[in-house]
Amino acid sequence: MSSRVYSSAVTLENKNTETAKYFFAAFEALDLEVLFSLITEDYTWEVVGNKKLMSGAGFHGKEVLTAVGSGTVFENIVVTVQDSIAQGNKVALDVRMVADVLATGLVYDNRMVMIFRFRNGKIYSMSEHVDTATTLAATQPGRINTDF
Repeated sequence: MSSRVYSSAVTLENKNTETAKYFFAAFEALDLEVLFSLITEDYTWEVVGNKKLMSGAGFHGKEVLTAVGSGTVFENIVVTVQDSIAQGNKVALDVRMVADVLATGLVYDNRMVMIFRFRNGKIYSMSEHVDTATTLAATQPGRINTDF
């Protein structure tokens, strides 16, 4: 591999990683204008999990960003990127998110791995791999036994 090809790959991976981190900065600020500028028209966000257990599981489009960005789901969002790894057009972030859940009054405090996929410098797909028990405890209390 020539050094020029290697240099281009490193630059692409660094750019994609910074874009993925910037996505969460905008998410934290509930800045829909910035969020929409980072994604493609056919963007999807998959929450990996059993839809029968967790109503938010499955594939979503831009509407999920609009719902969160409206400020009616969470407030006081703090997102911390713990670690990242990139390869080509994919970036994986190890993320901790803490927020107040407006519907329940509880604090959501969860770690997740987010996998971003890029096309032409924009995010076209994300998959969220999250601890569903922790998510349910904050968003749908009483659905699961949290005494473990």
